[in-house]
Amino acid sequence: MIIVEIILCLIILISLILLVILINKNKFYIYLIKINEAENNIDLFLQEKLDLLNKCRPIIGKAIKKDDFFENIKDLNKSDYTHFELYNLLRDNYNELFDILENNEKLFKKKNLDEILEELNNNEEQLLAGIKFYNDSVVGYNELIHKFPSNLIRHFFGYDEKEFYKNEKREIFEILKDIK
Repeated sequence: MIIVEIILCLIILISLILLVILINKNKFYIYLIKINEAENNIDLFLQEKLDLLNKCRPIIGKAIKKDDFFENIKDLNKSDYTHFELYNLLRDNYNELFDILENNEKLFKKKNLDEILEELNNNEEQLLAGIKFYNDSVVGYNELIHKFPSNLIRHFFGYDEKEFYKNEKREIFEILKDIK
């Protein structure tokens, strides 16, 4: 009778351990799905931003009489860059564009450029929303990596910490990690 009780207790214990593993593994999967979705959206927004900046290139280059305007994105191969590197490169070009527009008000009178700038503005809003979704998902995912018992599952399945788009998000995560 005692052997049956011991076996029953072991079965219950093993079942609970398996349940905890499955629950935590599913949490990782949910976050990974969110992160992959966000990366795909960001990739689309970055491609659109690149296309829009390339549309601006000849218009602005001709207006300011500068042939090498945005040369670093002219024949850009996206596969040579990570999302983070491409985001930084396009952000720098985006900021350069508005610096030039600030110094050349006559460019605002160009109708075709005005339409592109409006599309760029909409794209920037969508991109920032996509990055926020990504960063929020990464915060949750990285919290799992550092919390018990999911940190054990992380080692077993080889989940690694994910990178953020902005440093201040990392600082928030580090503060949260230290509190817990």
